[in-house]
Amino acid sequence: MLKRDIDQQWAEIVYRGEWFDANRRELSAVGRSFQSCVSGDVEIEVFLAHVRITNAAIPHCQPLGPQSITGED
Repeated sequence: MLKRDIDQQWAEIVYRGEWFDANRRELSAVGRSFQSCVSGDVEIEVFLAHVRITNAAIPHCQPLGPQSITGED
């Protein structure tokens, strides 16, 4: 949940045009730390409002099977 909150705060700051704000820089640094170990390849199919993961090779992660993602949570 922490990452979702940080993403929301970052988006609000950027939406207000405060790109050079110190808070935006700090939140970006936190986001980069979350992504420091992210690597791999993901193949997707996109059709209308749906995204389907067709293949994923992600080191240090549990294998992913085919998954569908829609714009609704």
